Amino acid sequence: TLGTLPPDIAVSDAARFVDEENLYIAGGYNELYVAQRTVIRIDTAATLKKNGSLCRLDGTGGGGQGVVWERVADMNTERAMPSGLAYGQFGYVLGGYTHVDGHCQPHQTVEIYNANSNVWRYGKPLTNARAGAAVAKYKGRFFVIGGERRGVGSAWGTCPTDPFDILTDRRHPRRKSEPVDSVEAYDPLDGMEGEWNKIYGSLPYDQRYRFALAPWPAKEQIYSFGGVTNRDYDGMSPCDDCLHVIHDIMTYKDN
Repeated sequence: TLGTLPPDIAVSDAARFVDEENLYIAGGYNELYVAQRTVIRIDTAATLKKNGSLCRLDGTGGGGQGVVWERVADMNTERAMPSGLAYGQFGYVLGGYTHVDGHCQPHQTVEIYNANSNVWRYGKPLTNARAGAAVAKYKGRFFVIGGERRGVGSAWGTCPTDPFDILTDRRHPRRKSEPVDSVEAYDPLDGMEGEWNKIYGSLPYDQRYRFALAPWPAKEQIYSFGGVTNRDYDGMSPCDDCLHVIHDIMTYKDN
């Protein structure tokens, strides 16, 4: 362990993106389950230098001397379970939930961070609103695959109209997540306004979400690992109050 961050900026379910020397952590939930706009930058080179050699698997080595970080400009919108990735000097944060409607309908908006000017601006919105989407850079484009939403369909009900009141800790009933099975791609055009293009087709029948992506350029494919589903999977019946963990690997090939 290299160190810890102060409790007042500790978050879960945040977006992350990296440039050559820095790791950015954007948004997420705080300890009260309130979506955040805050962004911090961790100087990875300075942190490693401060800690000396990295810790080894046997527990020996450097580490524990602290993390070199600073707070940078806040995003324009609070986001929890957003997705993030970087392209050149720009960082992109996509979608995510807000506590204002009880973590119900995800954002469709996209924010772009310019590290040189320390400014966030809105980019072209997603084709489909989503939270927790898997993202990957592949063939010069961003691919956004899957994700989740809540508060749609008769089984989930609609989003509440009254705001979340954190002062009285009045929480809306938890809504079951529904997978977003669409795929879209974005050409960033070096920070200029690009376009989102929906990739026609859908995810497999198991309707998985919360999975990880890894592109393999040599094979011209994107690999998906794990995830969860409440549909029938591997001999297990669908259920309303549980999630089945997916253990197989899915591949995506851009035709």
